[in-house]
Amino acid sequence: MRYNVQKANPIEIAKQPAGSIEALDPYSAPVAGQSLTERTGKHTFEKPAKFSDVDDAIMFIIQRIEENQQMKETHLEQLASGVPIEYIVNTISHIGFQEGLWNPDVAELIKPSLAMYFILMGLEEEVPLVLFNPQGQDPSKMSEEDIMRNMGKLNPQGYDVMRTRMQGLDQPEPEPEGFLAAMPEGEMMEEPIPDEQMMENIPQEGLV
Repeated sequence: MRYNVQKANPIEIAKQPAGSIEALDPYSAPVAGQSLTERTGKHTFEKPAKFSDVDDAIMFIIQRIEENQQMKETHLEQLASGVPIEYIVNTISHIGFQEGLWNPDVAELIKPSLAMYFILMGLEEEVPLVLFNPQGQDPSKMSEEDIMRNMGKLNPQGYDVMRTRMQGLDQPEPEPEGFLAAMPEGEMMEEPIPDEQMMENIPQEGLV
């Protein structure tokens, strides 16, 4: 049996919702070995890095931040909002590698000095600091607070329903009414009489 390949219809793909799996063209992907046919040095990270010395790379970053007051204020706002210093340092290191400023080795070696620079910056401005990224948390799972916060913004109707249910769970149980209300508090019902003892109290003549 011969397998006939059906190519994707661009008109049908355009009708699908943007961002959905159906909107992806299965044939718009590089073929095997296509990267080997491209010109060497096309990408930035394939070219020689601008900085090969760790000290020069660190001084370049610090000078760039100190000369740009708006950039420095942005970093201080991030530190004040609770963004970990480890996250900021990793971001700067990775972006510099993508721009061809340094190679992966220099990108790792500049991290301790950059972290110390941001620590001194926060202490100088008396900003509370968070040093490391939170550990032991699954990034694919959200906390209950984050779920409720996002629901309040993206799904207000569902947020109102959840909040009503949670308020109902916090309310005390209603007071008993009728016969149960007349029962004194703390009084317990007597234990049921066993069948054998009940039969002993029945007269031999019977109930009739």
